[in-house]
Amino acid sequence: MISADGNTLSFNGSVIAGTGATSGASNGSVNYSAGNPILWGVNSVDTNGGFYSDGPKVYWRAKPITLGAVPP
Repeated sequence: MISADGNTLSFNGSVIAGTGATSGASNGSVNYSAGNPILWGVNSVDTNGGFYSDGPKVYWRAKPITLGAVPP
């Protein structure tokens, strides 16, 4: 189960992003299933980290990512 309390993102009780993260990092990194970090830019707006967002869009290395519809 994924849960969030406003400061952290948890998966099955383990903090994966935010304060006290044991996998990932406290700076906003999140791990995907292969265990490799997906790094966000500083405050999720800098292009340095690879992935960042300007609000409505998500970018990877300054290129917009097209996301398909989420199935019900």
